[in-house]
Amino acid sequence: TLKSLLPEADGLTTAERAITASVARLSDVHAGTGAFFNLLKDPVLAADDGLAFPATMKGGAATGLSTNVLWWKPPGGALAILAQGAGQPGDVATGAQYKAFTNLAIASTRGPIFAAKLVAGKGGVTAATATGVWAKDFTGATRALFRTGDIITGKPLKKFTLLTASAGSTGVTRSFNNVGEVVWLATFSDKTTAIIRTQIP
Repeated sequence: TLKSLLPEADGLTTAERAITASVARLSDVHAGTGAFFNLLKDPVLAADDGLAFPATMKGGAATGLSTNVLWWKPPGGALAILAQGAGQPGDVATGAQYKAFTNLAIASTRGPIFAAKLVAGKGGVTAATATGVWAKDFTGATRALFRTGDIITGKPLKKFTLLTASAGSTGVTRSFNNVGEVVWLATFSDKTTAIIRTQIP
């Protein structure tokens, strides 16, 4: 019978028996910041074993905007901060700050890709230029791919659709490939739209 083929009962549920490692747990303290995980959100996993997830933190250095953190664990590497609220965004004027992270995904062999909102009024950022997409480049640096207000194909970008999640999920794989390209829907200030293909640096 099916029952006779199953392992002997060991008091564990099927889910507990399948767990192999804990990446992060509620109340775990991160040594680098002294803050602890207050809320863990949907993780994403790449085929090359890299993983990332959003979380909110409490205590230590986590105050105000800095409670919002994106975490990244590269294949074979240690868990580290990818981006943090109030942190300096790549390729934006000094003084700019991340405000919130809206979508997250990982391209195998390339690393995380994420959409974020910036704080208007910091580092020359305005409400019209406060949303964008960032990704890891081939050196491991976090680079801006594009932001609202950028001139794309000769027109100012008003809004974009990229990494739009399915209901209940923060990351999807349909917007990018494994050779460092993303494809997205651009809406321009004149209300026209275009499908844009962007190469990660």
